[in-house]
Amino acid sequence: MRLGLQPHVPQPAASRVPACSLTRPSLQPHASQPAAPRVPACSPTCPSLQPHVPPGELFDLVVDWPDSLPALDDLTECLRHTREHSRLVAQLRAQVSQRLLKPGADTSNIIQVYVCTIRALRHVDPSGVLLEAVSEPMRAYLKVRS
Repeated sequence: MRLGLQPHVPQPAASRVPACSLTRPSLQPHASQPAAPRVPACSPTCPSLQPHVPPGELFDLVVDWPDSLPALDDLTECLRHTREHSRLVAQLRAQVSQRLLKPGADTSNIIQVYVCTIRALRHVDPSGVLLEAVSEPMRAYLKVRS
């Protein structure tokens, strides 16, 4: 599923194949793939992150890394102006729980999304604070999964 302005349509976690791959030799999108559309730029006067990144697309931004780098750049800028880091964490944690951490999801897919999460959130927040908060449920789920 590509990042776009269409409404979010949930997909079963087991059928979702992340764009981020451990075997991808290059961090650049393939030439045959169109670049991901940018999320509308956030202005200093915007009251909320909500109009700029629909809640259902936060998970897609992470999973589509590195194709979503332009949108992640805009998200970084929005967070700088809105200071809604806690809302981003809450929404992304909820989406990870709803769309990924299911008994039917392959462990390899969960690990691939975890790697994409690390890369995407390190891009948005180099300090790693967002990464720690968002990735904790994934780490805990992988620890108890057999």
